[in-house]
Amino acid sequence: MAQGDDRWVEVSKSAFAHEADGLAMLRYVVPKASPYRAWTNFEFMDNHGQWHEIDALVLGRRRLHLVELKHYTGLLQGTETSWVRTTLGGKTRTQRSPLLITRRKAQRLATRIEEEARKVAQQAGLNVEKVRRALPFVQESVFLHGSPFKVEMPDLAKSGLFGPDGFEDETGLPGISTRLLEPPTETKRVDEDLSVIIALALKNLGIARRTERDAGSWTITGTPLASGDDWQEWAATHKGTDERGRARVVSFHRGTPVQARAASHRRMQREFSLLSSLRHDAIVAPATWCRTTTATLSLSTRTSPTTSRWTLRWQPAPSPPSSSCGSSPRSPRPSPTRIATTSRIAASVRAPCSSIPTRSIGAIWLSPTFAPD
Repeated sequence: MAQGDDRWVEVSKSAFAHEADGLAMLRYVVPKASPYRAWTNFEFMDNHGQWHEIDALVLGRRRLHLVELKHYTGLLQGTETSWVRTTLGGKTRTQRSPLLITRRKAQRLATRIEEEARKVAQQAGLNVEKVRRALPFVQESVFLHGSPFKVEMPDLAKSGLFGPDGFEDETGLPGISTRLLEPPTETKRVDEDLSVIIALALKNLGIARRTERDAGSWTITGTPLASGDDWQEWAATHKGTDERGRARVVSFHRGTPVQARAASHRRMQREFSLLSSLRHDAIVAPATWCRTTTATLSLSTRTSPTTSRWTLRWQPAPSPPSSSCGSSPRSPRPSPTRIATTSRIAASVRAPCSSIPTRSIGAIWLSPTFAPD
């Protein structure tokens, strides 16, 4: 499929050469024929108010494929949920399987597509329920296109993972074409009419170019480092000092009442007041906060012995046009009980931050094992 073809929509240009190479492999595989279509490098907002970045979305004859590109080299081992990567230099790293986050993206994109497809059907005078039933399943996949690369995992753990065509023996994975070119079934078949409806639905839901977002003095960039039901973590950079940090963005469902938003802001301010006085080597406490007409921010600038961690909490704010900013007050030394409590929390965790259920411990950040992707 040619890049300029209207069936291949490059929403944003690739910022990285290795990503462009991976997309070029997909372009070569996807036929320039009905009903195939593809959209690359875009963002969408789900019903929870969270933004998600998509590397490639490919419409096939049976399903809609959300493809996450990974340019890994070396050896990959592990399970369905936890990966152990060994680089060509011999270093190892344990991480959560990207397939889990990709599945969440697929589920939330499917919901948005169904909503917009209903509207398209209504406007065109079509049977809305018939269109809804015909919509293809959004299937997640991870395309591991780096070289040299080898996967040594059980077959169940390799489900949903694919490599470049023609390198099956080297990678230990099926070629990506086996997923994208799968044949239709008797009950699931995408024709050109349905292909057009899906294209219009994606246009209407507002898929956008990948962008940077400002939050006060910080710029949020890249892809989410971790996510939950109502929060995401992103890399952040200070506009003035170029200091790098980690941002937690807490979002609201669309239509959340103003009262509920205000209650959430109050809860966040109480959390800031409590955590700003914590002092422990393994805990990064917030140091400043700022609330404007668009966001509430809480920043942490403490440094641990092994790594620097910043915490930025950001929520949409329904407040009237006003601005108030402040710094953490000088608090008295925490009580022995609080010190003991934070010590137990820190001592009980021996896993990377991406695998810690952070919601269970609020905004306490455990930094010694943190390593960005």
